[in-house]
Amino acid sequence: MIDSNIEEKIQYQYRTLLGREADPGGLMYWNAEAERTGDIQTVIDGIKTSIEYKKLLDARALHKKTVFSNIACLARPERIEKLTFNGRSRPLTLSVETVNICNNDCIICPYSSQTRAHQTMSIELFGKILDDYTLIGGGNLALTPFVGEILLDKHLLTRLEMIKKSGIVSRLSVTTNGVMAHLFDDPTLEYIIHSFYRIWISIYGMDAEEYKAMTRKDEYEKALENICRILRFSKGNIVLGIRHLKKRSSEDIYKWVENLKNRANYKYPLEVIEDMFVFNNWSIFNTNTKLPFDAKWRPAPTHMDQCLLPLLYTKITSAGDLSFCACVNFDASEELLLGNIKNYSLLELYNNEKCRKLWNWKSNGIPEFCRTCSFYQSLDVIEQQPTIFSDLPLG
Repeated sequence: MIDSNIEEKIQYQYRTLLGREADPGGLMYWNAEAERTGDIQTVIDGIKTSIEYKKLLDARALHKKTVFSNIACLARPERIEKLTFNGRSRPLTLSVETVNICNNDCIICPYSSQTRAHQTMSIELFGKILDDYTLIGGGNLALTPFVGEILLDKHLLTRLEMIKKSGIVSRLSVTTNGVMAHLFDDPTLEYIIHSFYRIWISIYGMDAEEYKAMTRKDEYEKALENICRILRFSKGNIVLGIRHLKKRSSEDIYKWVENLKNRANYKYPLEVIEDMFVFNNWSIFNTNTKLPFDAKWRPAPTHMDQCLLPLLYTKITSAGDLSFCACVNFDASEELLLGNIKNYSLLELYNNEKCRKLWNWKSNGIPEFCRTCSFYQSLDVIEQQPTIFSDLPLG
C-alpha cells in the first residue's frame, strides 16, 4: 500500500518538475524508492535525470524564444515541437485565401461588408507562399477564404498541381458551399475532390424558404444538385456543416441528411455538424437585431484572455497580407496584419515583433477588432482537448 503522505510528496514533485500528475506505475516505483532510502530527494534526483525531464527543459528553453513565449501551457515537448521549426515559431496550419469572391451573400456572413477589392490571388504569389511554407517545414494547408468561394478560383486546378508538386503539404482542406460545382465537368470535379484530404460543405438551409432567407439567392435545388455531384465523386472525405435558421430536431436533420445521401447514392460515412442555428457576429453584426425564424446570434464573450484560434491557423489574404487571425479578419484589418508576403518571407512575418505583441494581450491589450468577437475560444481548450494539436479540425 502506498503511504498517503509519501504519495502527496511524489505528486508534488511530478507537478513541480514535470507539470503533470504521476502515472500509477511511476507513483508505485518512486514510493518504493522513497521507502527504501527514507528520503524524498531520491524522487527528485530520479525525475531530474529522466529523459522526460530533459525533454521538458529543452522545450521550455525553446518556448522562451517563440512569439508565444508568454503562453505557459505551450511549453511542453509535444506542443512546442509542432509550433516551431529549426527554433523559429510557426502556425499549426497555414490557410491561404486564393479568392475573396462569392456566389452567395449570406445574412450571417460579412461578405458584402468587406471593402477589399474582389480578386483572385496570382499564381506567382501562390508559388512564393508554397516556397515560404517549405522553409518552415510545410504541413497542413487550407484553401478556405475568409468570405469567398473556392470553386470561383479560376486558377484552382493549377494550384492543386502546384501543391502536389511541392510535396510539402500533409493534409489539404477547404470549406465550400458547393453550388458552383456546375462550373466543372465530371472528370475535373472528381480530380478536385480527390485532391483534398477533407472538404467541409456548408449547407445554408434545409428547405427552399430557409435557403433563400439565408443566402439571399433562390437556388436551393441548384445547391442540392451540385452538392450531390460532389458527394458522388467523393470517397469519404466530406463533412457537412448544416447552418439553419429554423430550429430542428436531431431526427429531422438525420432524415434530411439520409435523403441527401440517397439522392447522391453516397455510400461512405458522412460526418455531420448539425446544431448550427446560433451564429457568430464577425465583430460587426449587431447581436440585438433579430435573425429570421429561430436563429440567434451568439453573444460576445464577457471575459477574454488570449484567444486560441490564431494558434491553430494563420491566413494569407488574396492580396498577400498575413493575418494574425485566420477566421474573422474578413476585411484585412490593419490591426491584425503582420505584413505582406510579397515583401517578406512567411518566416519573417510570423516571427516579427508585431506578432509577438499580438500574442500577449495581457501586456499589450486586446485588439479592438477582437473585443466583441463571438468566435473567441479560450486557451483552456488545449487542456480540455489535449489531442487538438494532433487532431486539428480542418476546414
